Amino acid sequence: MSGRKAGGAKLSSGSRHLHGARTSHNPLQPNIHRRRLDAKGRRQPTRFDQGLARVVPTVRHQAKHPPAKPHRSALTGTRGDHRSPVDQTLSPKRCHQPLADRINRIQAGIESFHPASLTSVAVSTKNQKRHLWIGTSREALSDSLWFLPMGLAAGYGVLALVIVAFDSALAAWVPYTFVGGASSAQDLLSTIAAAILSMATLGLSITIVALQLASQQFSPRVMRTFFRDRGTKVAIGMLLGTFVYSILVLRSVVPQSEAMEAFVPSVAVSGAFLLTLISLGVFIYYVDHVAHAIRVVHIIEAVAEETRETLGALMGPGTVPDPTTLPSGPPDAVLNNHRRPGIVTDIDSAGLVALARRHHCCLGIVPYVGDFVPLRAPLARVWFDPGHSGMPTPEQLGDHVALGRERTMGQDAAFGFRQLVDIAEKALSPAMNDPTTAVQAIDQIHDLLRRLATADYPTGYYVDEPGALRAMRPLHRWDDYLDLALTEIRQYGATSVQVQRRLRALLADLTEATRDAPERARPITRHLELLELSVLTGLPEGDRELARVPDEQGLGGGPH
Repeated sequence: MSGRKAGGAKLSSGSRHLHGARTSHNPLQPNIHRRRLDAKGRRQPTRFDQGLARVVPTVRHQAKHPPAKPHRSALTGTRGDHRSPVDQTLSPKRCHQPLADRINRIQAGIESFHPASLTSVAVSTKNQKRHLWIGTSREALSDSLWFLPMGLAAGYGVLALVIVAFDSALAAWVPYTFVGGASSAQDLLSTIAAAILSMATLGLSITIVALQLASQQFSPRVMRTFFRDRGTKVAIGMLLGTFVYSILVLRSVVPQSEAMEAFVPSVAVSGAFLLTLISLGVFIYYVDHVAHAIRVVHIIEAVAEETRETLGALMGPGTVPDPTTLPSGPPDAVLNNHRRPGIVTDIDSAGLVALARRHHCCLGIVPYVGDFVPLRAPLARVWFDPGHSGMPTPEQLGDHVALGRERTMGQDAAFGFRQLVDIAEKALSPAMNDPTTAVQAIDQIHDLLRRLATADYPTGYYVDEPGALRAMRPLHRWDDYLDLALTEIRQYGATSVQVQRRLRALLADLTEATRDAPERARPITRHLELLELSVLTGLPEGDRELARVPDEQGLGGGPH
């Protein structure tokens, strides 16, 4: 009853189901369209088939002949129609109405995506090879406080050994070198080492206090901002490096004796003195840097900037393959997680495509990036090509799906929203009672949502070179980001006029941004209704009119 393209997934003339019928975001039950048969047992064409026959040529033409002026994503700061070129081509006037609506909704980022949410068309997204072990190692080293300081300390040590080895040759070229004896050099180097070690110890103590303060006052999840702060690591590394340099040079100083001739590396000793002066400046910088780093505005901006970078890397339209390459029916097999439990931190989509093509199947990843995957929980669903039954092993799948102990920002833009929301919630807690900090977090959330309101969303479908669908993964949509960013802040800020006014200004601006995109404006209207309900239930009658005024500052400004 079904046809097949070479190397592609299972085909049917009707609607294809990837993971089964859609129930919320995690469908489990299959949903196969009933097909009417004629007297000879042949399937009669449905309205969907008739519409699909008109759409496929248009889609293929769009893939082969892109528009002269390519669509530019709003995330790059450019303006233009919110629809992708595919949306403009597949307009309701040119193809079957239900199919066109579904294409437009998914390309516009309206529907919360899961492979089961698309039953008529597949759209590929950015498909670049990702070496997960490189990303995992880079993330671990970036979050560590030891790697960069230890590297600098080792570098200073090598510098000391090199200068001592060539001290005699360098003495003729370096002016103002040390002219004292061995005893004076030992005293100077010992004093420098003790002083620098004290400064380094104080610097480490300041770092620990800053981490504890950030965890308690803002959110435990923003501690990674301090761990990744390069200024702190460089300052500590230079202090430790000066200490290592001093003790290695001290070790090379030889006093005069009957058995040995005195040796004083004058250039190396002068270098220790110079490094001490530099270390004093570094320590002053470090104290100032930490004092600014623990300010909430610095933390919020750092999280928002990292989120913007992640969104810029993830968002963007893809190409449109043959819509009939979607798998039908329930999966033929399920691959479970046989590794330690963890959070999905990275997915190598290009690697999944290559893996599925080698085994003649289609892989559908089950969890989102950022989801926790227990032991033996479903990690991917498999649909075999006709005539093939071999599938990848869980170990092979694990090479392309990275699990970690905590969420990262590599492919998880929602984690950035989570951190900003956590900061706002902490500020609105009865213990803190700081709505102004919450408004500062909402400012950055506003900027991120403004970018997403007009962005082109990928769909999580990946094809091989012949155009056959090989891999699928769930991705967050416009509704998901909007709910994540606003729901909890609205609930915790229900009794704050300042927060209510700021949220109303945010939603008013998003309404204006999506004026030409009614599908994206609909969830904004829903949040405005919920905001009005929170005003009625959370504020006394005398404050309600004041809370209904949009204000970019929360309180102190007014409508534009």
